[in-house]
Formats: sequence, structure tokens, C-alpha cells
Amino acid sequence: MTSPHPHKATRRGWRSLCRLVVVLPLALAAAGCGQSSAVTPDSAAPASATAASTTTADPARFGYAIMPDLTGLTGEQASQALRRADFHYIDYSQNRNATMSSRVVSQNPAPGTRWNKLDKVSVALAPSTAASTARTTVAAAPTTTQAPEPVSDTWTYKVTGPHKAMITYAAKGGNTSQVSSAKLPWSKSVESPGYASMSFAYVSAQNSGGGTISCQIIAPSGNVVSENSSEGEYAIVTCQS
Repeated sequence: MTSPHPHKATRRGWRSLCRLVVVLPLALAAAGCGQSSAVTPDSAAPASATAASTTTADPARFGYAIMPDLTGLTGEQASQALRRADFHYIDYSQNRNATMSSRVVSQNPAPGTRWNKLDKVSVALAPSTAASTARTTVAAAPTTTQAPEPVSDTWTYKVTGPHKAMITYAAKGGNTSQVSSAKLPWSKSVESPGYASMSFAYVSAQNSGGGTISCQIIAPSGNVVSENSSEGEYAIVTCQS
């Protein structure tokens, strides 16, 4: 049976096709916007990851610090400045005639150097006036018949910490002695450690638990010529001169 209005059916078909042409691009555009907004959080992720990587790579966290200027400070003031900067191994053995009240005349490494906190810092102090005067007096009076007083060669080791420690140290005549479980604080005076006429003072200690363990070597003059510290479970600390 033939439709009584063929032209009306044709018009309805054209209208449906036009609607499809208009609606389809709008739907595709909306889908594209949704995908763009979904990608935005991921695109920000590399920036935060880069920032985290930069923070982790900070060299100060790997045991380095800037060396302070010690020139003109006393030995005591230099020790305090180095400990504030978190340096642990300080060596004063370059001049045994100086006292800790003497002034710093040189240091290694130089001020401003970026230095490992566990490496040795060498500090040279000016000779004390008393020691210089004593040497001058003896030189000016060679005619005396009185025998000179024997020079003491007694060195003192000290170890401090919160627990007991196993301690090894250089004894008289180049021998080595050990204390298996020393109660801290611990000290020991040793006469003429080393070999023949060469003095060699040495002490090493291992912590029996956590916390900080420290050592010192005091020369016959009464000056601290070496000090060091370590921290952690069963940590080992060593001083030598």
C-alpha cells in the first residue's frame, strides 16, 4: 500500500540526519575535554617527583659540613666551634708545647672547605709562653752542676660513654694492652708508650650499646693532643698521637 504523503516522510528523514550531524561533534568534543582533565593530575606528578629527588640529594645529609674559621681562637674555643659544626676527629698533636689556652695559628682543611664530618681536622696552636721561657732559662745557665729533673713521659688515655666498652691501648715498650669490659668513664696513665725513644700514644674503644662514645689522649704537658667520638650501636672510636 502506497503512503498518501511521500514528501512528508522524506522531509522527516532529512530532519533526523541534520540532528545527527549537529549532535555528534558536540559529543566528541565533550569526551575530549573529559580526557584532558583526567590527564592533568598525572602531568603534575613528575614535578613533585623531581622536587623530592632534589631534597633527597642534599649533600649535607651525607656527613659533610663547612669548615669554620678557627684562626685566633683558643684551643678550647676551637674545639667548641668544631663540635658545633658536628666535626668529630680533632688532632692537636702538631705542637705539644702548646696549651689549650694558646691561640690557633693554622688549620687543615682551610676555612670554608666542605669537609667530611668523620675525617681528621688538624689544628696547630702557638707555643705557650711558659714553655718558651723555660727553654730560654735552661739555655742561659749551662754552668749549673745540679742534675736536671727527669722529664715525665706519662700519657693519659680517657674514654667516656653511657655503657661499658672494650678498650685497646698502646702500653710501655711498644706493647698493646686490652680491657674487655671497662666501666665508663675510664682513664689510664701509661709511661713511655711506643717503640724505643719514639712515643706513640694510641687508644681505641668499642661501645657495648647505643649512644655516643668518646676518647682523648693527654700528652705529658697536660694538653689534649687528640680527641674523637663515634655514635651508634657497638660503634668504635680511635685516638692516636
